[in-house]
Parts: sequence; C-alpha cells; structure tokens
Amino acid sequence: MISCSPLIDQLLFVVSVLVVLSIYTHYKEINSRKTSELSSVRYPHHMPRPNRKRRTHSDRRRDKKKKSGTSPQNNPPRKKRRRKRTKAQIQAAKVRRKLREEAAPGRGVTKDDRKRVFQYYGRKCLRCGTTRRLVLDHVRALYCGGRHDPDNLQPLCFNCNTKKGLKTIDYRPFPFYY
Repeated sequence: MISCSPLIDQLLFVVSVLVVLSIYTHYKEINSRKTSELSSVRYPHHMPRPNRKRRTHSDRRRDKKKKSGTSPQNNPPRKKRRRKRTKAQIQAAKVRRKLREEAAPGRGVTKDDRKRVFQYYGRKCLRCGTTRRLVLDHVRALYCGGRHDPDNLQPLCFNCNTKKGLKTIDYRPFPFYY
C-alpha cells in the first residue's frame, strides 16, 4: 500500500479496525438471538436450525436414561464383545504363522529348545513374574525381521506378550545361548 504520509496510514488502519469491529458486533447480534425468536421461522426437516446443537444418538440415550431413573452406579458399562473368529480364520492365521516361521532366518525352534528356554529362565514371565499362560515370545518379532532361533526367545505370559506387540523389548536379564 502506497501512501503520502504516516497520518493517512494511521487513519486507514483505524478505519479498517472499525469496519472489522462493526462486522463482528453484527455477527454477534445475529447469533445471540434466542431460539424462541427463531422458532416462528419454519425450516425444512433436512436443514438444522441455527443456534441449536444437533442431537446425537448418545445424547438421546443419555436423556432416556435420565428419564428412566437409571444411573451409571446401578448399571456399570458393558465390556466390549470381541468378535469370535471362525474356524477358517483361525486356520488361516495358523498357516500364515507357520509360513512366517519357515521364511524367517535362523535354524528354527524345536520342542527341546522350547523346554530349555523355559527351564533356563525359571518357567516364569520375565516382565511380571507370573507362571500362568506362558508363551515364548520373539524379542525381535519375525514380522520385523527377527531370527527364529532360541536366542531370540523369551518367556512371557499371554497378557505381557499381547502388550508388547511388535515392539522390540528385551526383558531377559541375560541372553540364552544354545
């Protein structure tokens, strides 16, 4: 913007600020109308009315609970149901697992190797110490390029193994060498 003097620049700035403020106050007046004033206006059913919060399904359920007198203390939230897998899905997962183990580098893991690894670490989960539902976990997952060797295994319980997921976390105090 080219101007002749700083006085004109200041005047233009003040005018622009006043214009913005007048637009803002006009907008605020329009939005501050009460819904009773707007209720006389008829809107098509597919258009939401202005200044009204759109009610969601959860809002309706919450209102219904309030009317019926039930409270969260009386009705604890339900656990999410896990969808049951079909036999075909389970079989396909087993096949994929077997193929991944065969394709992974390393010499493989025999039943004797599994027994020795469990015995070496005291037949307990290395993360939480429980002796229930133990599984052998790959320190570096096969999916991420880990070796299928006994020295890449650690005993974890099912829950700790699930929490670990594909992350490379070594809970072993000392590595196992076969």
